[in-house]
Amino acid sequence: MPYLERLVGRRFDLDRWYQRWDEPFPGKPQRDAVAAGRIPVIGWNAVSESGAPVPWSEIAAGGQDATIEARADELKVFGHKVMLIFNHEPEDDLSTNGTPADFRAAFRRVASVMRARGATNVVFVWTMMADTFNPAGRDPGDYYPGDDVVDWVAADGYNWSGSDYVSGPWREFSEIFDSFNRWATRKGKPAMVAETGVLEDSSDPRRKARWLTRARETVKRWPRMKAVIYFQGQGWQFDSSAPATAAYRAMGADPCFNPRAGGSNALGNRAGETGAHARRGRRAKRRNGSKSGRACNARGKPSRRAQRRRAQRRALSPARGQRARVRRDARRRVDAARLRVGGLRAGWLRASLLRAARLPRPAY
Repeated sequence: MPYLERLVGRRFDLDRWYQRWDEPFPGKPQRDAVAAGRIPVIGWNAVSESGAPVPWSEIAAGGQDATIEARADELKVFGHKVMLIFNHEPEDDLSTNGTPADFRAAFRRVASVMRARGATNVVFVWTMMADTFNPAGRDPGDYYPGDDVVDWVAADGYNWSGSDYVSGPWREFSEIFDSFNRWATRKGKPAMVAETGVLEDSSDPRRKARWLTRARETVKRWPRMKAVIYFQGQGWQFDSSAPATAAYRAMGADPCFNPRAGGSNALGNRAGETGAHARRGRRAKRRNGSKSGRACNARGKPSRRAQRRRAQRRALSPARGQRARVRRDARRRVDAARLRVGGLRAGWLRASLLRAARLPRPAY
């Protein structure tokens, strides 16, 4: 991860892992992520380390409560924010794990047990395939467990052109995720692209870079989209060519993807979040000079209001700015390789942020 962060010139905000049902978590990798300023995103799938599926109906009926309680207790002790994805892309597991109704009930059971155990630092993310939201696709409502147990909604989608795994035409980011974005906007939940990627086109060495650039501009037009995770592995690497790396780096430098560089402010309150986290989120709002969320205009530049407020703060308290610069320079001297221009630590980020996945996805 430090190597990738050096490539893009900033710290990532999320680290994603894929865990099997009977694997303990969180552990050292997640602790290291938090120490580096990243939020762990854990995909927890209903399949054992042996490869045997764990039926959703069994989870829903309470037959796996001991496992859920053990993970909940570990997450509670962990104490840091964790975004938990239960069984991402359940449409792919109907032949092994059960029906959509079984999935809904299992999701509810996991969320309910964890909340009952006091794991209030867990944010529950419901994740489907992007094509499920297309008019000709499945009905996402068949899989939706309810607003009371879902904090974020997410979709996975790829440009499969050139892939040996799934054949398909070249598709732009907007084509892949437009239906999901519309659905999430109607639902009113924070939305995330939990997996995406694009391969190089051997006939056009800059096509991947253009895809990434257009993806960046698309996300900036979608205020409901709060996070994007790029799938870094298995041939999909963003650093597969110099043009692609440059385009990805430009995404990370865009103010709308980088709150500390003048982008949008922290979101301190989600459903059920109170106390210190919400207060820190409100303080972050005041620091960033925006009440309504996005502090950048349509071109990705800080709004005039944000610029005025920053100028006023600098004029009123130059010493505070100097102290911040001293602390920043000290951190860079301690670890020059880790550039700390990523997302805020306090609260949730309202910007559509640049993300990178931590590990390759296992083949279930």
